[in-house]
Amino acid sequence: MLNKFYLLIFILITSYAWGDKAYALGEKGHYLVCQLAYQQLSAAQQTDVKQLMSYFPESERKRLKKHLRLPKKHQLTFADACSWPDSIKQLKQYKQFNQWHFINVGRDRTIIDSSFVKSNCKLNCIIDAISYHQKQLQSQQKGWLKLQALLFLGHWLGDIHQPLHVSFKSDLGGNKSLIKDASKYCSNLHRVWDSCLINHLNRKTYVIDQTFKIDSKDHYSQDNINYWATQSLKISRLPKTMYCQIIDSHCQPHKQPIILPKNYQLEQQEVLLTQINLAAKRLFLMINSDL
Repeated sequence: MLNKFYLLIFILITSYAWGDKAYALGEKGHYLVCQLAYQQLSAAQQTDVKQLMSYFPESERKRLKKHLRLPKKHQLTFADACSWPDSIKQLKQYKQFNQWHFINVGRDRTIIDSSFVKSNCKLNCIIDAISYHQKQLQSQQKGWLKLQALLFLGHWLGDIHQPLHVSFKSDLGGNKSLIKDASKYCSNLHRVWDSCLINHLNRKTYVIDQTFKIDSKDHYSQDNINYWATQSLKISRLPKTMYCQIIDSHCQPHKQPIILPKNYQLEQQEVLLTQINLAAKRLFLMINSDL
């Protein structure tokens, strides 16, 4: 049964067809994750986040506004700034982070555990990225480096919950999985999951009245981060995701181009929004504990 969370989503959908407008977990997805987490913080914690945002260099503000296609006078929020890690990918000083937006796995892998991370990440994938910037958030005094850690964390939490960020190098996480009869922007499966599933949501209306139920069992650790990645991998491997066909336990690619069923957007949008909600809840727990 759809709860209040999903009912609101379906009310907000204005069209079923794929849209051409690009929301470069894309811009809208990252905004939703960080805004949902932010609005659950206490008033004092929200003030702390706003104070940290004051350390955002003007040069980076300009870069981000250009990336997000925002007016020069727009007052950047924390939720806006969670897309900052995507705006710096071409800069040499941040080159080390380019591989941190995802994790590549073998086509027969079904779980992400500590032994796999130890042998395959080596501080070069999204799982280690979360641990790295979590520690930076904890250790840094107020300033630009602490804000960086917070923005990276918000971004990484969005990326690790986008299923095709836990996928296969051979097709670049679905970027080579072409979609038949799609718009130019939504022409591959990765873009579908990054942006196109939620193109038609009004992000400001969406976050109204969204609340989390937090209990004593909610926490995070390295094992939790591995579990989050495993959750995404399981979604990537599901037949309904249309990313691959399971043949002898291997996730083999579909024939190109992929023909998506008519109900694909509505069904998979629900899956992605569940992931976004989980990402926001887990980000809230991190900020609540480490800021």
